[in-house]
Amino acid sequence: MWTHVIWDFNGTLLDDLQASVESINVLLAARNLPIFSSLEAYRQNFGFPVEKYYRAIGLDVDGEGFDALAHEWVGEYLARSRTAGLRKGVLPVLEQLHQAGVCQLVLSASEHALLSRQLGDLGIEAYFDAVLGIGDIYAGGKTALARAWRAAHPDARPIFVGDTLHDAEVAAAIGADCVLVTGGHHGRERLESAGVPVIDSFAQLPLLLEGKIVAGNRAE
Repeated sequence: MWTHVIWDFNGTLLDDLQASVESINVLLAARNLPIFSSLEAYRQNFGFPVEKYYRAIGLDVDGEGFDALAHEWVGEYLARSRTAGLRKGVLPVLEQLHQAGVCQLVLSASEHALLSRQLGDLGIEAYFDAVLGIGDIYAGGKTALARAWRAAHPDARPIFVGDTLHDAEVAAAIGADCVLVTGGHHGRERLESAGVPVIDSFAQLPLLLEGKIVAGNRAE
């Protein structure tokens, strides 16, 4: 039985795939590097930590500095992500779990203030009992953040919902079950390599959770 549903944000709740691809393509084009010509090409390359991903796609992390590249990307992303909405079908699931009294939280490699603002803009902050983001813009990953939450909730039995292999890694690091959803920042083939359930629609999630989730567990 699960006591908590932990949601990833970017690519899982927020449909920001196009904004992310366009933003990194600006950086690549400005340096005469090959851009991602398709969403699938991006999905095959994107990963955490972001610094390693930048190196893999040819950005000069050592010469320009990761800090400068990260700030440049964030500037491009903020301009494009303002129009990004929720992933199709996720809102009814959030509402269903909320009405059932299920404890839900967001755990993200996004900077905390930006994450909170985006949740507010989307009008979904009330669905979550906790919002956990990192303290900087560098998207190094969220394993440490997850472990800190786990240390404070040793008796919790969480299930993690995400869209990348990193989400499966984080779930494993804290002893959580995991389900990955396609349509985000990693493609199905990569997701399936994690060895956890992979779904194509959020409508499938309540079926996975049915009879296995503990409601009325919001004492955080």
